[in-house]
Amino acid sequence: MRFLAEWSRRYGDVASFRLGTRSAVLINHPELISRVLRDRSCPRSDESRRAIRSFLGDGLLAIEGSPHLRHRRLMAPAFHRERIRGYAELMCSETYADLANWRPDEKRDLREDMMRLTFTIVSRALFSADTRDDAHEVGKALEVILP
Repeated sequence: MRFLAEWSRRYGDVASFRLGTRSAVLINHPELISRVLRDRSCPRSDESRRAIRSFLGDGLLAIEGSPHLRHRRLMAPAFHRERIRGYAELMCSETYADLANWRPDEKRDLREDMMRLTFTIVSRALFSADTRDDAHEVGKALEVILP
């Protein structure tokens, strides 16, 4: 990451360089990145697709073409402006409810707190389920499976 940050600082928003035997281009401006990602005439290389799949699996970010469009259309209702507003309200209310239980000078495991809060929010947003009582156990299980 330091290399990329330095390269961008030194050479600007678009810079090319060698990465082993391959040529690479660093694009470091949100609008330019967005334009590249939306440009359907600029398909990903097989190597790029493999790298994305190894990191993210076969989800929406890794697929292209008609399967991507089909998945995007299926997911679109979940990202409607009103739904996003509802998610933000849910995140705020759950966060404030959690903070209400904190005490001054209390030592806290913030990683555990954030895992529990995230699990609670995701469970309510996706499944309308109140999982606060199960969050501690799920958090411990996630620690085992996540690096």
